[in-house]
Amino acid sequence: MSHRDHDVKKKRLIENLSWAAFILLVGLVLIMPGDTPDGTWYLFIGLILIAMNIGKLAMNIPVSFLTLGSGIVLSIAGMAEYLGVDVPLGPVILIIVAVLIMIRSFYKYSRK
Repeated sequence: MSHRDHDVKKKRLIENLSWAAFILLVGLVLIMPGDTPDGTWYLFIGLILIAMNIGKLAMNIPVSFLTLGSGIVLSIAGMAEYLGVDVPLGPVILIIVAVLIMIRSFYKYSRK
């Protein structure tokens, strides 16, 4: 088995575990009596996306900056909604995109 095949299998494992976490979240929310608190969906889906990328990083698989950024934005939106704080998501998204571009640029530069 080549190194690339091994990386594909590790990536598939991380993605399958992330989907399992999402399905588990849906099942737990549906089984709980009453309504879930505001922001629950955003927060937990964001945390699943962040955890997926941390898992990729731990297994030396390239991190997806799109899903990482989405996870951060969703987590911030969910926490803000849960706490009842009005957070302007437009500027937050711009800041997160800028920071992720800088991190990606430094990462690619350091690998050369």
